[in-house]
Amino acid sequence: MFAWRQKLYEALDVMDDTAGDDARLSPDLDELEALAVLVRHHVPPEQVDELGDLVELPGGEVLYHRFLVLSVSPPSGDHGTFEQHGHTVPPGRDVRFLTTLRDYASKGDSERLWYYADGELRSRGPKGDIVVEINDPGAYVDELAAALLED
Repeated sequence: MFAWRQKLYEALDVMDDTAGDDARLSPDLDELEALAVLVRHHVPPEQVDELGDLVELPGGEVLYHRFLVLSVSPPSGDHGTFEQHGHTVPPGRDVRFLTTLRDYASKGDSERLWYYADGELRSRGPKGDIVVEINDPGAYVDELAAALLED
């Protein structure tokens, strides 16, 4: 269904636990939504810390935070509205609130807003800067696999 699935399974070392994944992937999910469904199933939020070593690798902190958001707040779930969480709605089509996480790239105690829009995972920093975090799930899986399978 998605070319990156096999590589994701290898990176997460879940080759023996993929039965039922086709049924989990509704045909109306886009690629990012499908990636989040598989990430959350194979590495549920309570197990994401097992990938914590990623933050020690160059670029690994970014990969880790993106993975964390996909597992904790998949775009296909209902996480409330921007207004309920004290935020204005960012620009884009099909914009969905996902979560807020501490912004480790900024000084002080600030949060980064994570959201889904136009089939992409995006974030907005405390100063309003918007970052497209994942616009190509296949490229993200390639980067993740390269980091996790590096050893």
